[in-house]
Amino acid sequence: MRTNRCDTADAFMKLGFDLDPRDFRPAIEALKMLNVSKQIRLMTNNPRKRAALEDAGYTVVETVKLAYSVNARTMDYLKSKEAKLGHSISWSAVTPANE
Repeated sequence: MRTNRCDTADAFMKLGFDLDPRDFRPAIEALKMLNVSKQIRLMTNNPRKRAALEDAGYTVVETVKLAYSVNARTMDYLKSKEAKLGHSISWSAVTPANE
C-alpha cells in the first residue's frame, strides 16, 4: 500500500520541474505549418494552453471547457489541477463514473 501519494503538481515539484513543464511550441509550430487560422476555438481547461497560443499571435475566440466523468480518485485529481495549476473546471459538467 502506498503511503506517500502525491498529485501531479506535487510530483513535478518533488522532481524539480515546473508545475506544468510541457512545451506547447511544437503544437504551435504544427498549427503554423498547417496554416490553421489565427482565430482559434480552443477545447481545454488549461489556461497555459490559451496563453501559449495568444503569446504566439493566435486569438482564442472561445474556450470550451471539457466535461468529465469522475470517480473518487479522478475527482481529487481534478480538484488538484484546479487549485494548483489554475485549470478552469466546469463542475456542472462533471458526472459520476460507473466504478
